[in-house]
Amino acid sequence: MQCKNHPERNAVAVCMKYNNGYCLECCESNDSVTGCRCSEPEMYCKFRTQCMVWAITRQKHKREEDTIMTDDKEMQSRTLREEISRLREKLTDRKQALPMHDATPEQWQAVEEIEHAISEKKKLLKALERS
Repeated sequence: MQCKNHPERNAVAVCMKYNNGYCLECCESNDSVTGCRCSEPEMYCKFRTQCMVWAITRQKHKREEDTIMTDDKEMQSRTLREEISRLREKLTDRKQALPMHDATPEQWQAVEEIEHAISEKKKLLKALERS
């Protein structure tokens, strides 16, 4: 059998439902139009458990999801690090603005709230990095 997109090449994967063949290049391609992908992934197919095209489609879909999740985690991690950095700067400013020996309880409470916020952001960051 020949490749559906490249008739001069032999097929390495075949859609058993529609009898479409795909060459190695098509199977490795991420192109949703010419690449090797199941034509109807949501529809019933009696060949699904034996279909190489379906297996390739699932594998590509999983890689795409993993990439999206990784990018999302990296963005969340970066955001948390930036928030922690801003809170540390704010904490430093507040501590420097405190009078040496006669700071009010409200002033100390404000400092403690910032320290608590930093601690909570660090916990979130650690949890995100573990997942």
